[in-house]
Amino acid sequence: MKVSKSKMLFSNFLLGLTLTAIATTALGDVINEGDIFEDRPICAEYQDFLGLERNSQDSECTETQEFISNSANLDILEFLDEYLEKADEKSSLFLLANAQRSIVRGDYSAAFIWMDIADRQVYSDLILSGDQVRASFYSSVLSDLKSLFIKDVCQNNKFNCQLIDRYFELDEIIEGIEKNILEERSDIVLLCLLRTDAFSIPLRQLIVTPKFKKCIQFNGE
Repeated sequence: MKVSKSKMLFSNFLLGLTLTAIATTALGDVINEGDIFEDRPICAEYQDFLGLERNSQDSECTETQEFISNSANLDILEFLDEYLEKADEKSSLFLLANAQRSIVRGDYSAAFIWMDIADRQVYSDLILSGDQVRASFYSSVLSDLKSLFIKDVCQNNKFNCQLIDRYFELDEIIEGIEKNILEERSDIVLLCLLRTDAFSIPLRQLIVTPKFKKCIQFNGE
């Protein structure tokens, strides 16, 4: 990741936002309390998209399920542009998609700002919904991306920037997570979450679906 001199002007501001994240805490395997997905509908189209066997329940697609299921053939920027058109501007998803689009465009200063805002809102929204696993997973991915950006703009380790790290590792959140996900770049993991996650099934199930695995294998395509 390369950052132009003009973007270096943001470094002091960005460091101030993230130096508090130096300390990390090991979580162990994170478990949600209760089955929060029991009453969430999952339509046949979305199940087919993920490569899941259809269950006996027949339900209508949510807007997110429908959009994700119908966007498989879009290239990355087309997908993100349409995602932003569909998402509520006040939603966590809008923030995440803006962060990802800025990364793809190479605008890392904007990406950092979007990620920093998204990190707090996504975590808060998911915790309030009872989804501790997703809250921790998304937060870990975003914190890793932010730490990589800071290390890139921090010249000569002036502020001990190399000590900054993600909040916790993905295998501290989901025990036994597949090696290809664990070793993948966090921007690709975030992109594949955006391209597959309709928040309708447990994250543990989502990341082992054929569609998510294929997304990781082909770098978000």
